[in-house]
Amino acid sequence: MWSNGKLEKNVNAYNVVFRVVGRREDWDSSERMIREMSESFGSELDCRVFNTLIYSCSKRGNVEWSRKWFRMMLELGVQPNIATFGMVMGLYQKDWNVEEAEFAFSEMRSFGITCQSA
Repeated sequence: MWSNGKLEKNVNAYNVVFRVVGRREDWDSSERMIREMSESFGSELDCRVFNTLIYSCSKRGNVEWSRKWFRMMLELGVQPNIATFGMVMGLYQKDWNVEEAEFAFSEMRSFGITCQSA
């Protein structure tokens, strides 16, 4: 996909790649690709890519990488949606991670998002 240019400016194609990379748990490649996307997509980068990675981590109970993706999302100025908060809050709840849950909850409020389960 890289060699024939199908990933260039194509969020949907990147999303497919992130699903595969997430199944393989190749987080370093994912991080490198996110950095590439932030440079080439700029403000077009949205929560779908991060949600794909957070979902993959949450299915495996990988709190550390879910936290990293969530924080990176915020650092890059990407606005999370209700699905993002639902996944991270559920994961923090299972992990008894009160500090991260409080951080996520405050971010959720700052974006004006109301989540029924939070």
